[in-house]
Amino acid sequence: MDYLLKYIINSPLYVFFIEGIIFFFLVFAAFASSYLRAAHITPSIAFISFRAPGDAFWGPVEDFMRAACNDLGMKLKVYYAHGKRENMMKYYLHAAQEDHVDIVLIGNFRKTAHHIIKLSSQEKTPVFLFNGGLSEDVASEIGPPRKKYPLWLGELLPDDEQAGYVLAKTLIDAARKHNTERKATLIGISGINVSTASIARNKGLKRALLEYTNNAVLKQIVHANWEPKLAARHFHTLYKRYPEVNIAWAASDLMSIGIIDSLSSVDPALIPNKNFFTGGIDWAKQGLTYVQQGKMTATIGGHFMDGAWSVILIHDYFNGIDFADDNVSMRSKMNIITAANIDAYLRHFAGQQWDKIDFKSFSKYYTPTLKQYSFTLDEVMKQFSH
Repeated sequence: MDYLLKYIINSPLYVFFIEGIIFFFLVFAAFASSYLRAAHITPSIAFISFRAPGDAFWGPVEDFMRAACNDLGMKLKVYYAHGKRENMMKYYLHAAQEDHVDIVLIGNFRKTAHHIIKLSSQEKTPVFLFNGGLSEDVASEIGPPRKKYPLWLGELLPDDEQAGYVLAKTLIDAARKHNTERKATLIGISGINVSTASIARNKGLKRALLEYTNNAVLKQIVHANWEPKLAARHFHTLYKRYPEVNIAWAASDLMSIGIIDSLSSVDPALIPNKNFFTGGIDWAKQGLTYVQQGKMTATIGGHFMDGAWSVILIHDYFNGIDFADDNVSMRSKMNIITAANIDAYLRHFAGQQWDKIDFKSFSKYYTPTLKQYSFTLDEVMKQFSH
């Protein structure tokens, strides 16, 4: 038996047989690899921007999102609603019926999201919600993604309440540091009154004040609809009413900038970061400049990246990797920029060279070792240090 086994192993026929098996598996592996590459799906995406092209916030959102789409080989079509509620509905229908996109990215601009979510079942075109979520009453009616409306695939929303909270604490601490004897006296300049982002940021402001019962007071919150000029007019009126005010908390950078630019006409004695403190949310380009120049105390942001992160989740979903394994309702954290870290941020981000970012490294499809999605500022910063 041993002799026979030895004879078979040493036989040229046996060697040929083994080589044939190896060759078969090599060819099969190459074919399988080629097939998988050919099967890679690159869905077409429509994004409905509430504002006009080049908007201070939505412009960077679009640029970052487009960089991710380019990296992943996906087509992006952008529609601009120019601040008109009816355009949100119109462009969703156009994207679904005329352009036949695979999915539409929307925000909850002027409470339009739930109408579009309902339309998704009729049009058979999925939607993904980011940046602005549903109000509590609407959310209770609509339910979570994929339940009542299965083509509402998911949502990725910034933690707006935390942003408002951190901004308020930062401004109060800065004012208290300048003058420990003086009570911090605030006014709040908020966005659109029905905006879920405005509502959540206001909630964060009020939560922060609970920690400064004896050292800070909020006089009034008014809505400036995200408009810098209206914010400046409101500030002028409120400062006449409350001349002791030394903090203007603003729900956006541009509204804070509007206030700063009006200071000399309101009261020339008000000096930013000396006896008057203001900041906003968004990481708007001019807001970052004002922080660097010492005019603005802080800006909270990073959520301009959420559009790109949504694109990655959608890409993976269409390629058989469902982000529901993490969560269909995700939250992103914003970060604070002050004089302490503005230079480090601008060193990496000022040029907005988003093509340097390997967006595939954030995708589970392209990076199978990823156990959980991690869309953080630290991870993005690492990309620029390579």
